[in-house]
Amino acid sequence: LRGTLASPLARLKGQKVYIQSKAPTATTWKTIKSFTTSSTGTFALTQSPKANTQYRATYAGKSTARAQYAGTSAVAPVNVSTAVFIKLNKSSVRKGATVTFSGKVLPKKKGATVSLQRLVGNTWKTVKTGKLTKKSTYAIKYKTKSTTDYRWRILKPADKKNSTGVSGGLVLRVR
Repeated sequence: LRGTLASPLARLKGQKVYIQSKAPTATTWKTIKSFTTSSTGTFALTQSPKANTQYRATYAGKSTARAQYAGTSAVAPVNVSTAVFIKLNKSSVRKGATVTFSGKVLPKKKGATVSLQRLVGNTWKTVKTGKLTKKSTYAIKYKTKSTTDYRWRILKPADKKNSTGVSGGLVLRVR
C-alpha cells in the first residue's frame, strides 16, 4: 500500500498518516500503522493478509491551516484466495479403475466443501464434492467411465474470509 499526501498547492511532507484496515463485512476500522510522510509526501506499507481485507489511509490535518486538507483515501480491497493443492494417486489407468484425488487447502477450512472438476470443452464441470478434514485435507475417489483423457482440478468456493481458490490442473489418462 502506498500513497502521496498532497494539498491542491503542494505535497505535504512530515505529516502523520494513519493506515486502517477491516474485514469486508466489518463496520469498524482499526488503525494498524501510522507514518510520517517523506520529504516528497509519500508513505508505503507492506502487508500480507491471510483473509480478504480492506485498507484506507486517513489524515486529520496538523494545524488549523491544514485541517481543511484532512481526509480519507478511497478504500483499497485486497482479496486473498485459499491455496488449493492437488495430487493424483495414478496418472494413467484403464477404464473402470478408481483413482483418488487428494490434497489440502490453506488456510485451514475444516468441514468446508471442495469440488472435483473436469474440463469439458471450455467449461469446468463439477463431478464430485468432498469435505475437508480438521487438518484441511481431502481425498475424493472417482471411478473412470470412459477412455478419454481429461484435465482435472479442485475448487474451494469463496467464504466470508477468503476468495475462491483453485488448484493447478492434472491430466488423467484413461486407456
